[in-house]
Amino acid sequence: MKTSQVTIETLPCEPPSRDQRLASVRTHALAMIEHMQALASDDILERYAAIFLTKMLTGTDPNFLDIRSPGGAGLSSVAYNYDGFVFAGDEARMMHETGDDTFLLGRLGELTYRQMMGHPAVRSLVLATNIDSRPDCVNCAYNPFCGVDGVHTYKTQGSIAGRMRESTVCMVHKGIQDYLVEKVLKNDPAEMEILRRWTINRPRDHFVQGAT
Repeated sequence: MKTSQVTIETLPCEPPSRDQRLASVRTHALAMIEHMQALASDDILERYAAIFLTKMLTGTDPNFLDIRSPGGAGLSSVAYNYDGFVFAGDEARMMHETGDDTFLLGRLGELTYRQMMGHPAVRSLVLATNIDSRPDCVNCAYNPFCGVDGVHTYKTQGSIAGRMRESTVCMVHKGIQDYLVEKVLKNDPAEMEILRRWTINRPRDHFVQGAT
């Protein structure tokens, strides 16, 4: 009885490159926007696209904390923990739970509002997230509409300044704005009507939960 020998060749399986990962992120983000547009509902929109559109089409700023200059962490938002500690935003509070107190501002009853706003962490975040002083942002075409979250860049890149050309968030934001500019220049009446509806301020009562 003859036996057959089978040779199994293991093919190399290399992880995707950075450019491949960023392209995938951008593709999925734009696919989601296309899907939202196809639904054509006043109740459904893509939040980041709506923020950028509001800035582009109306000249007003929704003041979304993560897409403004300087960023809103510490300057326009703080988070109070159950133990009285105060942080430069909710992401900073979550970092504290992992043992990183970089953005811990102090404790209630032990610091004044002036001390909180003048804390070195807050001052550093304000300086680092001013996109008019950032090498990768100052000459970007989307500078007037964009912004940086210093807490996020610190967590993902180890620096509150970050490196935008290596940031997946920057890649997505640029991809969304590329897409929106293409649509605006195309100026299709039906598409523009949907995009303009996305710039309308909506009541946010559904975010407020009644006391039980």
